[in-house]
Amino acid sequence: MTLLWLALACYPTTPEDTSDDPVAGETCTELTSGRWTVTGAAWNMADNPMDGDLTFDAESCSFTLGNWDMQMDDLPSGGVVDEATVQLTGANTAWDTCTGTAASETEVSGTCADDGDDFLMVLSTE
Repeated sequence: MTLLWLALACYPTTPEDTSDDPVAGETCTELTSGRWTVTGAAWNMADNPMDGDLTFDAESCSFTLGNWDMQMDDLPSGGVVDEATVQLTGANTAWDTCTGTAASETEVSGTCADDGDDFLMVLSTE
């Protein structure tokens, strides 16, 4: 009986995280905080660019997006970075299917799996 208690005491009891939430990596490409220009079909903007502020948190390898120059209800609110892989997040869960690659600290391109739409995010030079 003592061996059974010892075995149970050593068995982890913390449940595994089975959520579908994006997870940041331990290392990541640190995106440059500032004004970014976004284009591509994922933003529903046709060929019109849209600008928003990106604020990067190096400790958590995550970023927030906001202060958009156009009013739309379902824009992404941020994302996470795992090495060079970027995953967007937002109130509209379709953004969770949008993954891309950080080509550098100032450019991210990718595709949304739910509809195949592409996106490009570039640090604004203006």
